[in-house]
Amino acid sequence: MQSSPVPDAAAEVEFIKSIVSRYFSVYEINLAHDSVSFKCQLNPALLDENFNRLRAELAKHDYTPMIAYRGGEYILTVGRLPKPTPRGIWLNIVMLIFTLSTTIFAGMLLWSGYIGQGDKLFSVETILMGALTFGLPILAILGTHEMGHYLTAKRAGLSASLPFFIPAPPPIGTFGAFISIREPIPDRKTLFNLGISGPLAGFVVAVPVAVIGLILTAQGARPVPEETGGSMYITLPFIYDIIGLFIPVPENYVLHPTAMAGWVGFLVTAINLIPAGSLDGGHIARAILGQNARYLSWASVFALFLIGAFFNFGWMLFGLIVLFLGMEHAPPLNDITKLPWGKKALGAAMGVILITSFVLVPMGYVDMDYSFDAEVLGSSRGNVSMMFNHTFPVLITSTGNVITELKFDLGPSSVKNLLGYSVSYRDPSTGTNVSSQSNEVVVKVGRNLTALFTVYQKEPVLKQVTVNASILIYAKNDTRFFRNLPIEVTLLSGNFTFAVTPMSTTIGKNQIRNFSIEINSSYQFETSLELLAISPAGWSAWMYSDDPTNASNRLVLNLPPLSNISVTLVVSSPEDVAVGELVSISVRVFSAGLGMVEEITIQLTVV
Repeated sequence: MQSSPVPDAAAEVEFIKSIVSRYFSVYEINLAHDSVSFKCQLNPALLDENFNRLRAELAKHDYTPMIAYRGGEYILTVGRLPKPTPRGIWLNIVMLIFTLSTTIFAGMLLWSGYIGQGDKLFSVETILMGALTFGLPILAILGTHEMGHYLTAKRAGLSASLPFFIPAPPPIGTFGAFISIREPIPDRKTLFNLGISGPLAGFVVAVPVAVIGLILTAQGARPVPEETGGSMYITLPFIYDIIGLFIPVPENYVLHPTAMAGWVGFLVTAINLIPAGSLDGGHIARAILGQNARYLSWASVFALFLIGAFFNFGWMLFGLIVLFLGMEHAPPLNDITKLPWGKKALGAAMGVILITSFVLVPMGYVDMDYSFDAEVLGSSRGNVSMMFNHTFPVLITSTGNVITELKFDLGPSSVKNLLGYSVSYRDPSTGTNVSSQSNEVVVKVGRNLTALFTVYQKEPVLKQVTVNASILIYAKNDTRFFRNLPIEVTLLSGNFTFAVTPMSTTIGKNQIRNFSIEINSSYQFETSLELLAISPAGWSAWMYSDDPTNASNRLVLNLPPLSNISVTLVVSSPEDVAVGELVSISVRVFSAGLGMVEEITIQLTVV
């Protein structure tokens, strides 16, 4: 029951002393501006009981005691108990709603990625499954963790807030949750119970969530896609290996979102159990070790810095946050009574949970790997001329983890005055050659593709010359991935000449005229030409070289080096042609790979 106001400071001190003296023998009093200290004699066996009774009685008058052992003496300090400011729960509700939304959205992303249907992100099914498989499980773990703290505080008679959930962007959707203890911790036992209750409660929920997630992962059996570049990955803690002894999960399969929720639960448990500052692990360490816990706290932050430097920078940032929040842990009101061995053993067990739940690199993103192998199929030597080109087949194998766009070029730049190039590729699905207007090809992960790199001569040369060149291939999105394939190209001097006798003549109705086409090759190697005779409707035109019985409107010739060859063109006129009509007969000459290289036109006048 609240006492009447004390009229002055001296009377207030005497009033406090009268209460303290009921439980402890006071032999010296020291005053400070906001507290009064009593040096006491006490029975250690009755310390807990007497201190708790004193704390309860002083609380009725808005005071709180603190007892410590310093310099061989027991010193009990009494100060005013700050009055907690009443707060409603509206902020808790708003933050819970926001965090529920962000965790469900994170679950939607995980679920749509898990089923491989990113285009259905906002479908009703994805929203429901995102909530059921990730959003609600992760909030259940975090909520149970914080309610463990809350119920422990209430059981100890401490004023505490309901949990405040913190929303965050994907991939997790939350930065966790916390509660606020609004009055000092009475003793080490209560401090220990407060520290251990949250991680232990959250761990107890995280285990079945992880078990269910691994069962669903094994049942779904969704293989990891070949294209993994840019995707998120997580490192499973050792606790998953232990669970995996009872629930085998095949390797290289996508983790179910519920297993991901369990992973987050273990990560949160591990973070909170780090024995530093005001973390739950810091509470446990302070309750067990007393003031010596500060050495473990500094060692833990130093370890976080080392892990951040060598494994994952995020741990260094977390260490900085712990430093910013403070390394010194506030002592409980009764900092003398030590914990029993049973609670110390339980604290050591929480250290085991920390070790089995902690990971050096919790998550990251797979680097884009555009690596590929390339080789010229067959000979790396070729001949070109003004009439002929040469194609180098290049086998490309993707060895990276993303679909790779490859750009081709010809090097060095000095050879581009003599040589040009073009790129096509063999479509694996149809087997046909497809021309690439941009000299680029696309290779899927783990696939092969044959590119056709065609070299042609730009200008005539006076004499034969051989140049050393390179087929340059590099990944369009990351030029660090590069291949240089040496080739040797010989530019040949030479040409074709064509002479037709006669170039023009007359022809009667239903008559035949023969024409001689002389073809001269100055090339020093065998060449091939294809001739195509084109005549108007009703007219006929055919050709032969040696055997008239093989005459056709299409003729293929193989010319030896430095050779001449004669072709006879036979033209037949129809019966119904008009006298005086002027008719053109064309012979088109094609060279392999270069298309049409010559067109011969003969003029006929009907008489």
